[in-house]
Amino acid sequence: MMNTIIQSTKIVIGVFSLSAFTSVAFCKLVNKPYINPDYSFKKTREQFLEITHNVPILLLQSIMFTSYIYNSLLPPGSHTFFQSVFSILCYSVLAELNYYAYHRVAHSRYLYALVHKKHHANVVVYPFDTFYFTSIDDISLAGCLELPLLFVRLTQNELNLVLWFYITMGILVHSNYIYDLHYIHHRFLKSNYCIVIPYFDILFGTFKTNMIAIDYQKIKN
Repeated sequence: MMNTIIQSTKIVIGVFSLSAFTSVAFCKLVNKPYINPDYSFKKTREQFLEITHNVPILLLQSIMFTSYIYNSLLPPGSHTFFQSVFSILCYSVLAELNYYAYHRVAHSRYLYALVHKKHHANVVVYPFDTFYFTSIDDISLAGCLELPLLFVRLTQNELNLVLWFYITMGILVHSNYIYDLHYIHHRFLKSNYCIVIPYFDILFGTFKTNMIAIDYQKIKN
């Protein structure tokens, strides 16, 4: 049991640290700010303290869940290349479905102020703003990424890859450095609910690109 917890902790802390490093390195590479340059020292400090409260909760929950499913991880080499691609795709679809459903509910009239409004305090977002949210958002985000692992069996390498991808992209999409779907979501709210890949936004008609957003703003004005 203790070995399982230790190995799970290594996976979670290792992947999260690598994602944080990757996101910072990417911003340096493209010469873009990680933190909103308009933030005062007070605002930056306030948000940093909030993040130091939220991230440990996220990590602890992830370690507990990874410990639970650790023994069901497949041994290295269990999948062929195409089996790996299929398994990762299945994980991605389920993770996006989970978050799409949660995110739409979090934007409902009765829950938005309680659950999700805090995260939208920043309309123009930068990667540093990713983990500025309520404890409910915190727990739910982790749950959305974890629950697919109850249905899709991955090898440890596949698990490391999907977690690294979703955490890294989850940070970077809080900007318009790669694409602007989540950036637009923070401006217009009722669109682009998926985390990274907009399967269900396209399916359910909530997908909004920059050009559509510009047209919408013109009509609104």
